Amino acid sequence: MIQPNHHQIATYLTDYALSELVKYVMEDTGSSIEQAMEKVYNSPLMDILQDEEGELYVQSPAYLYELMNIQMTSKYKDIWFGCLHVKTRSRNNELLGDVEGAYAQTIAKAHNKDEFVSLLKEYTLNYDLEYVELEDISTLQYRLWNQLPVSEALLEEAKSLQDYGHIRFSTFHTY
Repeated sequence: MIQPNHHQIATYLTDYALSELVKYVMEDTGSSIEQAMEKVYNSPLMDILQDEEGELYVQSPAYLYELMNIQMTSKYKDIWFGCLHVKTRSRNNELLGDVEGAYAQTIAKAHNKDEFVSLLKEYTLNYDLEYVELEDISTLQYRLWNQLPVSEALLEEAKSLQDYGHIRFSTFHTY
């Protein structure tokens, strides 16, 4: 008999937990499977649950559901990270000057990925910028755990973000 390896066990338990979480959301809220999946997959719990080294997947789905609800209904917010692409709506833009567009790493506190994207879309409008896309979205904690690149300046900014809750950017790389 072939023994499953750690990755296979983690994948199986994570998939099982996710399917149970979706069922719980559907039962508690009366939502469709699509709505329930969206809630589960956009919850702050998702990144942590998929981290094999953290081994949160060994917890019962009922425990994970309670944890997800606490995170979603409380004032708990993660610091989210993404690479933002914007274009200027007019030349001589107040923030970027006379350029066509720019890229920048960005962080903000939000309950989930959708809220993070919404915050950035609203913010870009305030500075006469056109939101193009946000790539590499994850929690800052996930990026650090997995040793993914984050600018040093943004890591410093993350300390004040904890206190004030504003959006922060690394250097804008214009074109």
